[in-house]
Amino acid sequence: MTRTHTTPRRTSLALLALGLVAGLASPALAETWVLFPGDSLSDAIDRAEDGDTIALKAGVWDEELDLNNRWITIAGGGKSPNESVILCGGHQHHIRANWDTETKVKFENLTFMNDDPESNCSIQLRHPNGSTAFTNCHFIGLVNAQESRWNCVARGPIWIRSGHLMFTGCEFVGNSVEARSELYAAALGGVIFSEFSDLVIRDSTFIGNEARARLTGDRIDARNTVQGGAIYAYRTNTVITGSTFRANRAANFGAQPMNSKAQGGAVNVDNWEQTHFGGSWYNNTRLEGNTFEANSVEWETSIDSRYSNCNGGAVWVFGSGGWGRSHVLGNNDYIGNTSDQESGALHAHGAIEVVESRFDCNLPNHLGGDEYQALDNQFLECPPPCPADLDGNGTVDFNDYMLLVQSWGPAEGSPADLNEDGLVNYEDMILLFDAWGGC
Repeated sequence: MTRTHTTPRRTSLALLALGLVAGLASPALAETWVLFPGDSLSDAIDRAEDGDTIALKAGVWDEELDLNNRWITIAGGGKSPNESVILCGGHQHHIRANWDTETKVKFENLTFMNDDPESNCSIQLRHPNGSTAFTNCHFIGLVNAQESRWNCVARGPIWIRSGHLMFTGCEFVGNSVEARSELYAAALGGVIFSEFSDLVIRDSTFIGNEARARLTGDRIDARNTVQGGAIYAYRTNTVITGSTFRANRAANFGAQPMNSKAQGGAVNVDNWEQTHFGGSWYNNTRLEGNTFEANSVEWETSIDSRYSNCNGGAVWVFGSGGWGRSHVLGNNDYIGNTSDQESGALHAHGAIEVVESRFDCNLPNHLGGDEYQALDNQFLECPPPCPADLDGNGTVDFNDYMLLVQSWGPAEGSPADLNEDGLVNYEDMILLFDAWGGC
């Protein structure tokens, strides 16, 4: 049985007396519904009224949730999000609002987890005048895999259309989206898909999320698209700050005909024109103070560069210029991201400002695109894969030995100083002999 606890909003006796004197109704009561394992979360949602909080004790809830035109908070009561778990395997959780209804739904200190990797699960949000906020929440193993013969578009397991969505201090681990088709397969956003919306992400972590598009036949007129290993945002006001993206991937599989693409190993933002559809009039982009490390876009077979593209190992972004629009990517770190074609870290099109960022060992190159502005950035190339290969021919051999001998003695910063102690001596020679042969 659901246990409830009623908590009146704090109101001083003086204010209450003033309200009575003025003939005003007393403030509404806000209830806190305390749920233990075995209690029904769906039932509590149905019974809760605007302003109420549903507090989940440590435990697991395996229910499909429907929050329609609600203004409530659902919070985990433990010290860790992992103590209060909402399962997602086989469920589609819905948050909806009518055009004329303003809603606010908050989730706090919860884990949304898929316990069945063979089953789809999703959180779908459709609220033109509503907002949803997740604070200190974890999302683990959410999946949306779709297959059809002719035309398949699969969106990330967290999908918002028209509204305001915010994540603060959240973690996203091992989520995925996959599309399979003979003719057209599109996988968009490994964990988050947003269109015509406002998307704000702060101080969050994305690890090992993936978007996959797979052609299952050999039709010469087929094509596939994979965009955003973690996030795909289309005509969306996108703000991502203080967050970390690590080992996310956008991967393109199967036969690779013309006009196919793989873009944005971590983030894909496409704001190609102004719009107003539940969001703001102008779509802006702000990515600041983030770290992108070891993200990738991958292409299973060879790429026909005349028609197809594979770029933006960490980020792919397009932004239209014009009054009222701003697209700034500043103070970000791009480390060890890769692409199978170009733009190992960032691929930017349009009125994009790339400023005060560090690009470190992204392959095959750091930055690509057109029309963007890059100012005050730092670019660091990868160290040689084999430090003892002093002449760079791919083999540690007698020529490298002679170069080391010629540098003998004090040699601060010399490539021959293999142990970086400021001297080239017998210790470096031993390291060179240990690496003898092909790199």
